[in-house]
Amino acid sequence: DYLKYETKEVFIVANLTTQRAINCIEVVATGCINSISMRPSEVLRTAVILNMPGIILVHNHPSGDPTPSTSDLNFTNMVIECAKVLNVEVVDHVIIGLNSFTSLRQTHPDLF
Repeated sequence: DYLKYETKEVFIVANLTTQRAINCIEVVATGCINSISMRPSEVLRTAVILNMPGIILVHNHPSGDPTPSTSDLNFTNMVIECAKVLNVEVVDHVIIGLNSFTSLRQTHPDLF
């Protein structure tokens, strides 16, 4: 319920331990009603500082429709490629809608 009623896009990263337990959750950026601006380095920053081997990306769609946009897919791919260089695994990218969510690992496994 945390993100489903937000009126702006909010991008969160859950930093994971080697056992994939959540070490910490960070709000990386807040955007507007249908977009958000950030760089892969901002997404990966805390995982690198804390030496976390994995992350889960999470953001909401204020429209209520969790269908990933082309921008969502492109940005996820960019983060995954940057994370590989740093030996950080992007475990999933979850998009939260009003009454549902989309796991990019399930719907676009080719990204991972």
